[in-house]
Amino acid sequence: MLLLTSTVLPLLSILSPGGSAPRPVSSQEALALESAETGFAPHDAVFSYDYAQARYSIGDLDGLRLEGSYQLDAPWILVGHADLVGDEAGGVDLDYTSFSVGGGYVFPIETQGPPLDIVATAELEYGRVKASLGGFSVSDSEIGIRLRGGARYAPLPEVELFGGASIRTIFDSNFSLDGVLLYHFDNGLSVVGSLELGEDSAISVGVRYSF
Repeated sequence: MLLLTSTVLPLLSILSPGGSAPRPVSSQEALALESAETGFAPHDAVFSYDYAQARYSIGDLDGLRLEGSYQLDAPWILVGHADLVGDEAGGVDLDYTSFSVGGGYVFPIETQGPPLDIVATAELEYGRVKASLGGFSVSDSEIGIRLRGGARYAPLPEVELFGGASIRTIFDSNFSLDGVLLYHFDNGLSVVGSLELGEDSAISVGVRYSF
């Protein structure tokens, strides 16, 4: 009888509503435990590094700018860009095309407030420029590198800010600063606006889809 009592009573206390049964671990707590153990939260916990983006740029060079990012094993990412821009001045048509692909590293910063990531990327870039006047045209192309570093910050769940700097080595070195503002919708779609200051300054607006 003593053995039965000592075995059954603890089980009843666990199964009863007023007992001390362990409660389920919430997804937020599981994320916190994983972050504490690995030092890196899953990329889709706060910021998405799986996205495709298209912007129309107006400035020294007008046209379409495409970007994409894909999350590899954390904290590594794969990135790529394509610029299809041009200008017309003094009867000269200038077409500029560039493509780049590379990788990056994400540094999550532990804060008590809104989430913050530091992102650094390096890409191999190909660029081609063509100038046309009347029936004559000349073109040139180069291969170089593109280095970029900056910070992603989310002051609100639906609002994201990015600020950074980049260096491109094709057609003479070009250093620029840029700032990006995103507004996220629940379906993965975001509206994006950006300002770039450098040798080719521009304002651009577009959309991003995170998957």
